[in-house]
Amino acid sequence: MLTVRLNIKENALDRVMQSLKAFTSDEVEIIKEDQNFLANQNYLHKELEEIKNGNAELVSHEDLENSLNEVIEKYENRL
Repeated sequence: MLTVRLNIKENALDRVMQSLKAFTSDEVEIIKEDQNFLANQNYLHKELEEIKNGNAELVSHEDLENSLNEVIEKYENRL
């Protein structure tokens, strides 16, 4: 699937959205790019660049599992 980004004037937005409704959700998905979306996108791009550049701190599956088990043990009796 491809992503297309459009700048649409407010007076044309209703007509564009109405046109897009002619497609099924399998054909077209409308993604609203609000500030949270853009902030998350920016964060993930930076994280990906750190991985590509070899600057990311990665953990093994075993270390992750051990860390999660410690958190579970710490909080399991509080329920």
